[in-house]
Amino acid sequence: GSGKTAVLTQRIIEKLWAGEDISRMLVVTFTNDAAADLREKIRSALSKALLESPDSRHMSRQLIKLSGAKISTISSFCLSLVKSNYRAAGLPSDFGVLSETQDVLLRKSIADELISDFFYGRVPKEEADISDFAAFADTFGKPGNDEALAESVSAIYDKLSSTALFEETLAVWMRELEGEEDFAKTKFGKSALAYISKFLAHFGRIFDAMVAYAAEHDEVAGYASAFASDSAFISAIEAKIERGAPWSEIRSVFLSYSAERLGRAAKGYVPTGEVAFFREARDEFKDEYKSLCSKVFIFGEEACSEGKKMLRRALADLYEFIKIYKRRLDAEKRRRHAISFSDIEHKALALVCGADGEPTELARSMQDDFDEIYIDEYQDTNEVQDKIFTSLSKGDNRFVVGDIKQCIYAFRSADPSIFEDTNYEYD
Repeated sequence: GSGKTAVLTQRIIEKLWAGEDISRMLVVTFTNDAAADLREKIRSALSKALLESPDSRHMSRQLIKLSGAKISTISSFCLSLVKSNYRAAGLPSDFGVLSETQDVLLRKSIADELISDFFYGRVPKEEADISDFAAFADTFGKPGNDEALAESVSAIYDKLSSTALFEETLAVWMRELEGEEDFAKTKFGKSALAYISKFLAHFGRIFDAMVAYAAEHDEVAGYASAFASDSAFISAIEAKIERGAPWSEIRSVFLSYSAERLGRAAKGYVPTGEVAFFREARDEFKDEYKSLCSKVFIFGEEACSEGKKMLRRALADLYEFIKIYKRRLDAEKRRRHAISFSDIEHKALALVCGADGEPTELARSMQDDFDEIYIDEYQDTNEVQDKIFTSLSKGDNRFVVGDIKQCIYAFRSADPSIFEDTNYEYD
């Protein structure tokens, strides 16, 4: 690994040496194995510290208290919070937690029944208003394949469950597509430009490095012009994005790129590993550029405007479907006195974060319980999890470690941009 857990462990030990108490620390990670490993690493570090300072009563007490320390998975912490406040969470005292298999089967059953009800006209307009369900099914599934629609709905539900607003996230997206706002200003345009900016920044650094290399190596001086031209193109696009230019203007400049032919190297020159890397990178750049032209910048201003309207209509239908799907799913879980793992996190969030986004009274009382909050593998958190621990922190007592290259829970809707944004905020 990249030493994340070692850094977190060292930080905890340093705090304990400074007089803090492990019983007033909250430490969370993502798997039971990771939590057990973290506890063992802290135990080992404490034992080592005691060998060096056997007379330290404080560190001896920390080792004794370690078995009862709040070191767990995020799910376990949230479940404990919900169980302790089940009435406030709107749950019966005997509620149970569905296994992943039970959750998947229940959701499929509800989705299949709902899809059938829509096709046979058994869903009243006042309950869910989708004017053309067949078109909706083709848009989010595959023509003539009900299974594909059920799978698609389940995947979308999973993604929405990782957001603080759940299905209302769709309503927010719909509002962003209203009116005549330029596409570059919408969530979807911003998302596309964020990816393009990273793409350009990555290759811009490589091309600048090649220009500098060519200036110092006469045998490849002929390469400098092409790489400098590519770098200038990248700078022009970056400048447009940075100043908030409209989508049509960014598109026009982006489509203007014409790769300059690579100059000649010295006669008999055999490329070094560095030069081979630069040339391969340029080929990768041109391939990705072509892909972006065909997938992102293929539509002009008029088509883009019409696309916004179509996207909004599709989101409106999806919103109607997800709302009734969630209502039926929640009703069946209430009948069974059961909740899913994603429900646990949303119930925990509602307990500690108010509708106004501010910590609840419960959260403020819990803030006094923790001098430090540690989050391991932060790159794997989602918005709900992040808001829970933000609500429980005092603003300056949250310590997180992560590695963007090791995000492994995308299939569980992890949002590595949360880690990236935190990185930028504190840089």
